[in-house]
Amino acid sequence: MSRPAFHFDLNRCTGCAACQVACIIENQLPWDRSWRKVLDANPEGAPAAPTYHLSMACNHCETAVCMKACPALAYSRDHVTGALLIDADKCIGCSYCSWVCPYDAPSVNHDRGIMEKCTFCAPRLADGKEPACVSWCPTDALGLTSTESGFTHQNVEGFKDAGLGPALELIPLAQGRRRPEIELDPATAALISEMSLPRISATRGISLRKEWTLLLFTWLAPLMVGLFSAVPSRQTDVPPLAFAGAGVLLMLLASLHLGNKARAWRVILGWRGSWLSREIILWPAFLGAGFIYLQWQLPTAWAIPALLLGAGSLFSMDRLYTSIDAGRGPRLPSSSTLLTALFYLGIFTGSMGLAKSVLAAKLLLYLAAKVRAALEGRSFRPGLSLTRIFLGFLTPALAFYSQSPAFAMLLIPAILVAEFVDRMEFYFDLELGSPKGQMERDNRAFQE
Repeated sequence: MSRPAFHFDLNRCTGCAACQVACIIENQLPWDRSWRKVLDANPEGAPAAPTYHLSMACNHCETAVCMKACPALAYSRDHVTGALLIDADKCIGCSYCSWVCPYDAPSVNHDRGIMEKCTFCAPRLADGKEPACVSWCPTDALGLTSTESGFTHQNVEGFKDAGLGPALELIPLAQGRRRPEIELDPATAALISEMSLPRISATRGISLRKEWTLLLFTWLAPLMVGLFSAVPSRQTDVPPLAFAGAGVLLMLLASLHLGNKARAWRVILGWRGSWLSREIILWPAFLGAGFIYLQWQLPTAWAIPALLLGAGSLFSMDRLYTSIDAGRGPRLPSSSTLLTALFYLGIFTGSMGLAKSVLAAKLLLYLAAKVRAALEGRSFRPGLSLTRIFLGFLTPALAFYSQSPAFAMLLIPAILVAEFVDRMEFYFDLELGSPKGQMERDNRAFQE
């Protein structure tokens, strides 16, 4: 079915940011926050790389990962215009839609605690008008077309064709061109030359300063699952109230991440497509089933449902994070919570064969991640990495093979600190998809 689409010609864009200003005015946004961003490729002017501008907003994709990932079912499709819209009365401000979007479209409105993004100016489209950004473009670089003929975006640096069916037609620089070349009438040229508009930052990531509660949850949840998993073998004794209380406290801490906490209950509604919903549903179910088993000291077989629910919650947690790691494809990090829970299980039950096998797997995955980061030119934090290796790998190895009581006493504290460092590194290295990030990768590849 044909639907409206943006048309953008890199050969005609001068980077004047008039479209960005139009978005701010039309939607009454703060001056430093626009739903459309003008990005500059090769801002340093490297001679080997092309120099151009890219005007990006929400692409209202046919296969919208933001809609699928939303745990609160706050997204809907306007069937007249094809626009993807966020219902402000349903959004919980979890930011998950922003994390999964490869085009950096949704953004947080911290004042309202919800997510916002380009609406395609749906009311204007319904009235037969162009979106405000299109109508303001002085060079006709940004226009309106339809998806009837289908688009390909393989040859545009900075734009990742993720197979989502974006409603965007991109015209790359003409063959042999290194920058836009356009002849303007004197009045338009004078108008553009007078524009000196600040660029809106397009750099994004997951800040530990803001998401520290998620770090605590993902750090301690594997410990709780691993510790509970050792109970049926009678190797550990877990007080029921302490188990349930700690799990609920972790869940409440994680909820502080939400922009609108009063609507936190909506997080369970998207269980069909959202890994976040599945994680949040399975975690309290694990706590409940585990508490019942511990409180009434039921037979071992009764622990199986709780174990499956705990493993399912950790699996959902891992899938949530691996699905948002942009630009590098699917991967299993050494900080996989399910893998970490298996390691704890081996430690608490005295199954040294299991513990050693999981430790070796985590070490190989950790080293592979570091090699991959080095090849991709990403930052390296030697202090954290050395701490992780010493406490998380060398100390357990010495404890396993020396059988020294001193190392045995240090084993659990060392592992806990090492896993905390590993979670920190994981969040630092987690890269969210964005055209700006894709531009930087494409430019590095071009210059190499």
